[in-house]
Amino acid sequence: MVFPSIVSARLVPCGGAGEGFCTVCDFFSLTQNIFNFVALTLTPIVAVMLIFWGGYMFLISGVNPAGVTKAKSILKNTVIGLVIVYAGYLAASYTVKFFAGETSVAGSRFTTAGFSIQCTRVELPDKTGVKIGDLTETETIPEIVPGKITPVPDIPGLKLSDPDDVDINQLEGNVRNGLSQAANLAVPLGLDLVVTSGFRSRAEQLALATQNCQDPAADRCVIKPGRPITCIPQGDGSNCRHTTGKAVDVWCWQNNSKCSQSALFTNVMKPSGFCVLLYSRPPEPWHFELKTDLDLDPDRKQSFRCD
Repeated sequence: MVFPSIVSARLVPCGGAGEGFCTVCDFFSLTQNIFNFVALTLTPIVAVMLIFWGGYMFLISGVNPAGVTKAKSILKNTVIGLVIVYAGYLAASYTVKFFAGETSVAGSRFTTAGFSIQCTRVELPDKTGVKIGDLTETETIPEIVPGKITPVPDIPGLKLSDPDDVDINQLEGNVRNGLSQAANLAVPLGLDLVVTSGFRSRAEQLALATQNCQDPAADRCVIKPGRPITCIPQGDGSNCRHTTGKAVDVWCWQNNSKCSQSALFTNVMKPSGFCVLLYSRPPEPWHFELKTDLDLDPDRKQSFRCD
């Protein structure tokens, strides 16, 4: 039957042949599709049938007052019913859009357009065999010159790789507090935290994107061979974590050389509330963001190790 297949295709947006698994987004989409079907497909059909029936009753009633009254009642109730249905439809649709919003949940992204909700599957990163470990020295790893390392006043265990280039004063308050807590945990272990990048201005972020991305004018960075993933600032740069002070690049430092990033994360950064960018391609075991911030962006959090 054609009609059921059309209804099925419109109402159930997932789980079919060639379609992805159902997500929370699909629940909202299904709910909105039901509202759309009732209001935009079923109601007009029923209304037209009732209008024709009322008109037919009006024509055959002639001078019969009872028939005319019944015909008028059918037409009147049809109009009232349409008003009620479409008022309810608007209210219900805006309610669904309010709760769905433009957000991301559990492997899917909501996009609301008019009275429809589209769900975009989010490809989760492959975490198989990925470990922090000690990276082999490559050009993607920031160079740290021991002679330029400078301790941060009043925060034992915290150092800057170059005080002229690294700004931690404009980091978001919670990030800076977490960094101070991490430094306090590092000192008893005989470790230092060397920050190679903190807050960046939009100009600094764009310069880095120009260095690392094939097209720094694009919306998304396609990295040059051997370079790290870099956010390309859009507008005022608020789309990038470093330009909003929400990210910090930190290296484990011991006896004037780099030490285990794995030990740094496990013993210092994780207890201080940070997650590490481990599941990107390539991974960046020096890039840390607060778990509380990542909890607000489930898609982005998939690229981080937090436990």
